[in-house]
Amino acid sequence: MKEVATIPDETVDESARLLRTYLEQETNGIELIGGRKWWTIRGRALTGEWIEMKKDFVKRAGKPAERTLLYIHGGAYFFSSLQTHRYQIQRHARKLGARAFAPSYRLAPQYPFPCGLQDILASYLYLINPPPGASHAAIPPHQIIVSGDSAGGGAVIALLVLLRDLGLPLPAGASLISPWVDLAHSFPSCSADDSGDYIPSSGFHYKPGLAWPPAKGQGILAELAKGEGEVLMDEQIQVGGSAELLRDEQIYLAHKAASPSEYPPSHKTLEAYPYQKTKLETPYPPTTVHLSMYDNAAHVTPTLSITRPAKYMYRTVANFGIWALTASEKKQERLERHESRPESTHHIAGPVHATDAAAANEEEHSVDSDDESELSSLDGDSQNPENSSELDLVTVTGHEPSFVNHMVRERVSPAGRIRAMEAPELLPGCTMPRDEIGILHLGPVTKWKTQRAEWDARYAKEHAKFRAIRDENERRVLQEGGFLEGKLKFDKGENPPLCALARFWDQKLALEVGESVDEVGKKVNAALAMWARVSSQPDEQIAGPKQVEEAKAQAVPAPGE
Repeated sequence: MKEVATIPDETVDESARLLRTYLEQETNGIELIGGRKWWTIRGRALTGEWIEMKKDFVKRAGKPAERTLLYIHGGAYFFSSLQTHRYQIQRHARKLGARAFAPSYRLAPQYPFPCGLQDILASYLYLINPPPGASHAAIPPHQIIVSGDSAGGGAVIALLVLLRDLGLPLPAGASLISPWVDLAHSFPSCSADDSGDYIPSSGFHYKPGLAWPPAKGQGILAELAKGEGEVLMDEQIQVGGSAELLRDEQIYLAHKAASPSEYPPSHKTLEAYPYQKTKLETPYPPTTVHLSMYDNAAHVTPTLSITRPAKYMYRTVANFGIWALTASEKKQERLERHESRPESTHHIAGPVHATDAAAANEEEHSVDSDDESELSSLDGDSQNPENSSELDLVTVTGHEPSFVNHMVRERVSPAGRIRAMEAPELLPGCTMPRDEIGILHLGPVTKWKTQRAEWDARYAKEHAKFRAIRDENERRVLQEGGFLEGKLKFDKGENPPLCALARFWDQKLALEVGESVDEVGKKVNAALAMWARVSSQPDEQIAGPKQVEEAKAQAVPAPGE
């Protein structure tokens, strides 16, 4: 079942106010993003979808859901939508026994940073503090799990940092699926063989159009790591399981979260952003982390839902989510027994207390029947010789193993068998020199520029046509001293990025440029539509046609509650 909700202006405005407050903590934070206002401009209202299995809707009989999943879809911040991710979200919600909320946040290049982050923050605020007249009651933060894949996983990290640093209520936990967190592609795996991943190591490239390329601009001269010189960057670079190109940064992120003092930012980062130095002196406690690395798995394997590893990943995500929600509930109950102001307990961050973790592991949970059918049909010893080993199998129990130094670290085979991960000192993601992280490296840059040159040559005529339109727009903008027919002005501190929709002078043209991301559900790229159909197919070989049709029937639109 799904229901579309429009997030009201007052909530969207509040998210903008909070984001400005955060950015102003850095000396030139507002200047770095190009102003205080341009990123609040949008071509449509911010909407989101409530997604829930019919059986869970019937079970709660009009009562508020006890578990809520806030899901942020991936797509490198510039493609994909709820249409491509709806089945994944539905499946995560089913296994978690939760009601999911997924926002249609604004996408680049028309809406570059911090547009998407503002929308994601507004979505979280909408859940925990809805305005009068909303279709749902305020959801306690300890009943919320936040999840995202790829760029959505990176956005979840950004949201959690915002909430933490602004002293806002934190959710029960977060599940990150192949998160993209190093936009510089500085880790070794980004330069590795890409034969095991569907994301090309040479990056994403696309035919020119109104949305891209922007006006040329001056670009920036970026220093490369390891003394490899400098490179002029005047266009955007985008590249993207143990076979995926982003694995090293994900391993690094997990260990950094569990042991922040052991993995400090680079010296250049601290020099560029003085405010971050104060964070090193803040006694933030470690985060409780469960890191699972799947053998030979590609980026965001749950997208490939018909594959065997995808099924185990859905289980891993659900199991941790159930445990985190239960532990958070136990923590809330414990604090409310001892605090005179229980509402303040939402602001307390840190690892799960041993008492709460133990209590969560004692709780019994009903396992979704589909998990049981998968267990019987996929995991029998006769299916794979490896299954006769004594290694643990990925299942959904709502219980977690013991955390060592705030971590569970494991590798998982294609047959769902769990084994210990090697020591951090043997992992490239944990041994990268501090001052090379987040810095451009010659290898990925060279691969991207070589492929980019080939595309520019192939579409030279189209490239010249659309670049001329953007260059003419830039001439008009500089002549008039503003954007969107005077709604934004240079002398008011506004200087949107060259690619932004808000950079246009002609409002009609700006709306035309925004159509591909503002016309939600009306226009879908043919390749993405095909991808959505592939990813939304439950295992017909396992479940059979009847169960597949039942699953589809449970996902049809339904009237609001």
